[in-house]
Amino acid sequence: MTQQRAIKTRASVLTAAALEFADRGYAGASINSIIANSTSTKGALYFHFSSKEALAEAVLEDVRAMYTPIVERWSSAHIHPFDAIAGIVDDIAAVATGRPGRAEMKLALDPPSTDTQLPSRVWEAAIQDHAVKAEQAGYLRPEFTAERFTNFLVATLAGHRIFAEMTPANSRQTDLADLFADTVETVLKAAATDGYLHAHAATGERTTPAAAGTNEQVSER
Repeated sequence: MTQQRAIKTRASVLTAAALEFADRGYAGASINSIIANSTSTKGALYFHFSSKEALAEAVLEDVRAMYTPIVERWSSAHIHPFDAIAGIVDDIAAVATGRPGRAEMKLALDPPSTDTQLPSRVWEAAIQDHAVKAEQAGYLRPEFTAERFTNFLVATLAGHRIFAEMTPANSRQTDLADLFADTVETVLKAAATDGYLHAHAATGERTTPAAAGTNEQVSER
C-alpha cells in the first residue's frame, strides 16, 4: 500500500467510523458497517486499526485536534477572560454539531474503555483557566468561584449536546449554536459582577484575538 493510498484509506475509514459512532454509539457500532461505508476492506481497516477500540480512540483524537487550535487561538492574546470563554464556546459549537463532535458525545456516554481521555477536556481546562483569571481580576461575584462557574457552564453545554441527539438532525446545528451562546450569556449574567455587566451592556462588543493584535483573523460575533 503506497503512502498516499494509505493516508486516503485511513481518512476514509475514520470518516465512516465517526458516522457509525455518532449514529450508534460504541457498543452498537459495527465494523462491517464502517467497512461498507468507507469503501475499504477489512484487511485495510485492520492494517491501520487493531480493534474497534483503537478506531474509536482515533476518532476522539481527531476531535481533540479540532479543539486544540480553538483553545490556542483564544489564549493567544490579552483579551478579557469572559470574551475568551464566549469565543471558545462559539467555536466548539461548530465542532459539536458536526459528525466527529456527535461521535465524541456518543463515545463520552458509551466509552470504549475506562481509560478513554475525552477531547472536551481540552476546552474545559481552557475555560477553567480563563475563569480563574476572571476570579483573580474581580469579575466574578463572591458567591461564584472559578470552579463553580466552570462546572455549571460545562455541565449545561453537555446537557444541550445530549438533548440535541434527541432532536431531528436538520435542527441540530442552528439550535445548538444558539443554545451554546445563550448559555454563556445566561451564566455570565448570574456570575459576573455588576461592574462588568454594566460595562459590557454599554459597549455591546466583544474583543477577539484579531482585534487584540494577533495574526489570527477571527470574525466579530
